[in-house]
Amino acid sequence: MKNKERILRHNDLRKSNFELLRLVAMFLIICHHLVIRSAQTCGYTHPFNINEDVLGGGIDLVINSLAVCGVNLFLLISGWFGVKRIWLQIVRLIVDCVIYCLIANLLCIFVFGYPFSWHELFFSCNFLNNWFVTAFIMFLLMIPLVERALENVDIRTLGKFIILLTVFNVLFGYCVGVLNTNGYNAINFVYLYVIGRYLRYCSSYPFYKKWASHGYILWLLCVIPLVIGFLLLTHFVPWRESLSQKYFGYNNPFVLLSAVGLFLSFSIIQVQSLLINKLAKGVFGVFLLHTTSIFIYYRVTYIRTLYEEHGYVALLVIALLIFVIGSFIALFVENFKSLFVEKIGKLKKGRRVDSSFE
Repeated sequence: MKNKERILRHNDLRKSNFELLRLVAMFLIICHHLVIRSAQTCGYTHPFNINEDVLGGGIDLVINSLAVCGVNLFLLISGWFGVKRIWLQIVRLIVDCVIYCLIANLLCIFVFGYPFSWHELFFSCNFLNNWFVTAFIMFLLMIPLVERALENVDIRTLGKFIILLTVFNVLFGYCVGVLNTNGYNAINFVYLYVIGRYLRYCSSYPFYKKWASHGYILWLLCVIPLVIGFLLLTHFVPWRESLSQKYFGYNNPFVLLSAVGLFLSFSIIQVQSLLINKLAKGVFGVFLLHTTSIFIYYRVTYIRTLYEEHGYVALLVIALLIFVIGSFIALFVENFKSLFVEKIGKLKKGRRVDSSFE
């Protein structure tokens, strides 16, 4: 009987391929942040010197080229499934910012001995200080209009629509530098959302599975032009602080292609796991925990020292620790939130039942 119940529960599980992709994307984002801010060899915060950093910087460039697509993957997933209940999503986003920033502050106080500061607490809880949260809220506000535009659009017309958006976002934005220069904004989010929807439409065609099965190759191949292009850029163009951020922008055509390639591979994976599904619910919490302003300070100073002493082994171990510890903290928080919402729902239901007998 127990085996039968276990089998039924397994069959009721939703597919976990995209939930697994969420986890992978978050790990890539953590690696990206550690490489550019802690190792500091990709030219984001310090000049890149090919003569001095050819080995260390070269490895970091490869890691960053593989990992920089992390944010784009989340937007492709959103486009594949669509976003519903916009206002509820925005409220949850803001509430999560407060909860996880409070947790990050407590961790820094008790683990690192950081002195408590009301100013730092309010600053870190202010979602406007996080570019991604601000851009994502703006993106959510545009979703109803985007969905209206996508209604009853055939795949051929949608393909033309994407070509037009590519001209605006990549050619005029990234290449020419008009309006959207690096993709760190809601414009690029909408662009990826539409691509995600297009890929879902394509998934019904026979050729999709064959092409998607080789998507990871595209992800790997994009490393080559990203690394070579960056080396050429730093050789001929004087360094400035925004140079690397501009070059590795989220609307860089090779960054976009690498995200699409990895997304395609995961879209056809057959996997079902309750643990993956549960952990994936907390990925945004992991993002908030390690990008809170107070935690960034320790992430940069301590990890930089460990990297200088132990190299990439330390960097990988720390990335795994942040990911694992953050995931289980987020899992606890999400379970607590679910129980709280369930309790409120029962109270409301009980009040409605009581009122019917009055």
